[in-house]
Amino acid sequence: MIAPYLEEELGADVVVQNETGAGGLLAINNLAVAEPDGLTIAIANGPGIGGSALGEAEGVQFELEELSYLARIAGEPKVWVVGSHTPWETIEDLVADPGGLRIGATGPGASTYVDAQLLLAATGIDAEIITGFEGGEEVALAITGEDVDSMVATVDSRLQLIQEGEHRALVLLGAERHEDLPEVPTILELGLEGEQETIALAHLELTEFGRPFIAPPGVPEDRLEVLRTAFENVANNPDLLEEADRLGL
Repeated sequence: MIAPYLEEELGADVVVQNETGAGGLLAINNLAVAEPDGLTIAIANGPGIGGSALGEAEGVQFELEELSYLARIAGEPKVWVVGSHTPWETIEDLVADPGGLRIGATGPGASTYVDAQLLLAATGIDAEIITGFEGGEEVALAITGEDVDSMVATVDSRLQLIQEGEHRALVLLGAERHEDLPEVPTILELGLEGEQETIALAHLELTEFGRPFIAPPGVPEDRLEVLRTAFENVANNPDLLEEADRLGL
């Protein structure tokens, strides 16, 4: 969606290449050793790579502070949901008796896994994180099939199932309530204290990281400035904004 507008700004071809694996870690590992000429950039899963790097997860081969940051196009609020087959109606119910909670996630490098780990640490809940799913939709199907009970995902990706009653939203990972889920509390409303509050605040910072565009370490400043200006112009392009609004983004 962004590529055509970026081509227009830069006056150059933009080739999009999808790289999968480990929740986006492999793509950023490859980016970190790419030629620092400004011709190779990536859009990253910010919470995934940030949480993995800060937590020193296996497979991380880059330093966050050494990457060259260009822009952040989107920051997506997230929600912790459980399936309709589970007994938990509220986050208070879950904290009081998590009894065998199973959370679905893709893998240790993915935001679904990092989000789950941080939420469990922040709330003090004991649960099993089941990995190996190809993506969020596969986890959602596993919830429907009652193979797992819960997942953490963006509000937009879960909203329809929440509204249809297939998923129950327990808590939002955000500083403010969501307009489409006004009855769902934020993690900051849970009365957390001490280390748990610190973890929750750190989690919010990761969530705000969103999906940044990144270049390799060592790209010359003049080239970074060209790219940053191009992204700023793209983000304010009325045609792009109209297209995003039409798609509900």
